[in-house]
Amino acid sequence: MSSNVSSIDLTNASCISNTQHINSSYDIGDSGGGGGNFIISTNTSSTLSNHLVPIRPGQRSGNEFGFRLLSALNMAEEANKSTIYVVANLVNSLFLMFGGALPYIPQYLEISEKNDAEGFSMLVCFILLIANITRIFYWIGQRYNVVLLYQSFIMIFVMFAMIEICVRVKQRTTLVPSKNRFFFDFDMKYFWDWTDFISYLEFTASYTVLLGLLTYSFYGTQACRPYTEAIGYFSLLVESTLALPQLIKNQHNKSTKGLSKIMVALWATGDIYKTIVFFFDEQISKPFVVCGVCQITIDLLIAVQVYFYGQNVHPKGSLSVPIKPAQS
Repeated sequence: MSSNVSSIDLTNASCISNTQHINSSYDIGDSGGGGGNFIISTNTSSTLSNHLVPIRPGQRSGNEFGFRLLSALNMAEEANKSTIYVVANLVNSLFLMFGGALPYIPQYLEISEKNDAEGFSMLVCFILLIANITRIFYWIGQRYNVVLLYQSFIMIFVMFAMIEICVRVKQRTTLVPSKNRFFFDFDMKYFWDWTDFISYLEFTASYTVLLGLLTYSFYGTQACRPYTEAIGYFSLLVESTLALPQLIKNQHNKSTKGLSKIMVALWATGDIYKTIVFFFDEQISKPFVVCGVCQITIDLLIAVQVYFYGQNVHPKGSLSVPIKPAQS
């Protein structure tokens, strides 16, 4: 979408009519300075008024001045439209860049305040890390909107922040101490349920290196395009299931206690907004729209869970409860 300055056709009847409407000219005689006559032109359709305009003797000044004034007004109008477009585009870009991270701020604060991370599914972080890291490598082969690239880096940082506070709170509130579990134990039973933050960093680094080597091996070959499209669709497919682990966790617990309602509302609002943007943006492929529709559907189902389950307590047997510090 671009904003171009409109051209004016002098033969256009509406332009002539506007010119005649705009100008009421009064000849005030010779200026005495040899420069010709002057007219005072009063603009009846704008804030411009009482312009002193030099004209040459015998020149038809009315239409010429009206044309120039009308051109200036049109240019000013187009400039205003251009400014509005630039501001709107900037706001839209900032929302797309940071909007995805906003829902996790209230969830982060709620976990920190209540010292309880059981209501939030850390698999949400897993899905977003995989989707955004893959999307970054997709950009290498297919240069999409750079705003979405920046968004991926921001989301990765936010997910690490969410993982860190969840691990820290669980370590502090574990009722029965259990054996430490690490990424390099390679125990699939406890995948993404490790007891230290470093293990999550190690997994993410391993996935990034492996995907980077795979991308490098395809780069510049005939299979580069199919490979790029494949990881692009994979990224979208993974991201479309973003809130699915949270939906399953809520259903299993029959409770949404510890889940930020503001986060759920921002999830839905952000997904609806970006899906509408994707739908009307011809530069964005339709799989982005399909991904957005899937996310909206899951968001609405979680909203229904919040309504019906409310603040039901976690089922018995929950591994985490707040522990009061020992008094000396």
